[in-house]
Amino acid sequence: MIQHYNIKYIYDRFVDIWALGITFLEAATAVYPFAGHEHNYMELLEHIVTCSEATGTTFAPALPQPLRSLLNSCLQHDAAARPSAAELLHQVQERER
Repeated sequence: MIQHYNIKYIYDRFVDIWALGITFLEAATAVYPFAGHEHNYMELLEHIVTCSEATGTTFAPALPQPLRSLLNSCLQHDAAARPSAAELLHQVQERER
């Protein structure tokens, strides 16, 4: 049975950064990161809200460390801890040097 959550949903840049991280994760692994939830929207939302382990390390331990670090920063459970787009770009540029 799905628990009901009273969540004030605010769409902002932090949601975009999280979605970008999920997109990177799926592209890097060729695996849908929420297997088992793709046909039940409410279960998927519950899993996303309650899952505290949505990190690149958890989902894809075999990925190179720089990519896992990027994923971990995008997939922070605490939205305020996620980087801005400019910070992400800077993070990538620093790794290329």
